[in-house]
Amino acid sequence: MKADRLATREYRRLSDEQRRAVDELRWGGPGPVRRARLKLALGWKRTGEEASALARELQAEGLNRNAIAGCLDVSDRHLRRLLAEPAEKTLATPKNRPANPLPMRPHADITCRPKGIAHLARPKPPAAGFASVAALDRWLEEAQP
Repeated sequence: MKADRLATREYRRLSDEQRRAVDELRWGGPGPVRRARLKLALGWKRTGEEASALARELQAEGLNRNAIAGCLDVSDRHLRRLLAEPAEKTLATPKNRPANPLPMRPHADITCRPKGIAHLARPKPPAAGFASVAALDRWLEEAQP
């Protein structure tokens, strides 16, 4: 667990709330939902078990899917996969869970939202340049999406 490997210098830079979260993760042994909430406060990644348990709890509280996806910072597709897993599968202990259940998986799922919007490529200007400013203006008008 990352809380065990946290350097003293990094621990000192944390806020009081984050220090309490690290201490609880290190010494408390909370359940998967509480671990997920603590890791959200710290900005750390969550395991599939923790994310699934937190998604189920937020759904039970009455939040809609978009709000849950925003809270967990996952895509809608990944949230559907988390909620589709049976509850007993998410509560498997690490001793019963295989080390690598899907070895060499060819395509990974998108687990977070894209950071930016893809822009369409503009046509390249002529290599020889433009004969006049009017030709440049005409080319710019045609290149507008």
